[in-house]
Amino acid sequence: RLVFQKMLSNGCVLGACLLFSFLWGVVSVKGRGSWEAIGTTILIRAFSICWGMFVPCLVRLHNHRTQRRQNKSMVAKLGLVKLFLYLSPFLRTAFLVNWSQMTCAKTPLAAAEIAFADGWPTGVEKERFREWLPEYIVPMNRKLHRKILGVSDETPVCIWGCKPATCVKDRGRGTAGCATNCYYTLRDSLSLLYFSHVGFSLFFVLIAIVQASCRSRSEMRHATSSQPYTHLQFQAKCDEVARYEYSSWGGSYVEDFLEVVLSFAMVACFGIIQPGLALLAFIAAMAECRLVAYRMTHVTGRP
Repeated sequence: RLVFQKMLSNGCVLGACLLFSFLWGVVSVKGRGSWEAIGTTILIRAFSICWGMFVPCLVRLHNHRTQRRQNKSMVAKLGLVKLFLYLSPFLRTAFLVNWSQMTCAKTPLAAAEIAFADGWPTGVEKERFREWLPEYIVPMNRKLHRKILGVSDETPVCIWGCKPATCVKDRGRGTAGCATNCYYTLRDSLSLLYFSHVGFSLFFVLIAIVQASCRSRSEMRHATSSQPYTHLQFQAKCDEVARYEYSSWGGSYVEDFLEVVLSFAMVACFGIIQPGLALLAFIAAMAECRLVAYRMTHVTGRP
């Protein structure tokens, strides 16, 4: 029975990743530009919260004997899925869209008309597309290439899935350097997701401090005796409203470290697309570190 429960638990982890991939595919098809970035951020945050509520049920199926083993299982199931949630949309946009969303037609003009149906890239002339477009046409000179990519002989000309959006002409030449729609989607999605993640992290750290302070002040105002409100009473109130355990306002061992790992993973993997994000990430990390230190010493000092 225990083996079956472990298999069921691991299957739920895989199922969660597949379900998120399907939902994100729907969001990416329905949304375009900034709307896709907003939809991706909302989906990641909502799915992350739902998975965080569901994980304790899966961990209990393993029937761990010690708290250390339970924490390791929680980190594995929570961390793997959340890393997948936070990184897989960017990995797909950066590396797979080029191959999975190619636009194919009989001639370069026909392919360009389909690819740029929503508007041609700025900075270049539509009439001179034969000069700047070849750089963004998929080189498929052999039949083997077409078979691997699933392109029929009737549509031999294909444009990469990441299409030019804004271009700058090269001096003295007809070619142009272009920033693609994938670049803007990746940049907007990364910025929005990172700042929303940092904002939620700071909010959840602050709310524990505010709750403990408000509860203790409320008790002092409604006290009937003239005895001073002791630090021991304040700690008892902190343990009541912000206990240091999973899914509590006071934080936990698993959640505190996971928030730092997720922030670092986003900046380390995709910070190159938004260089200024590194400095902002450093400031945000310092602020979060000091708030967590204050919360640990003043609110959850006796976990």
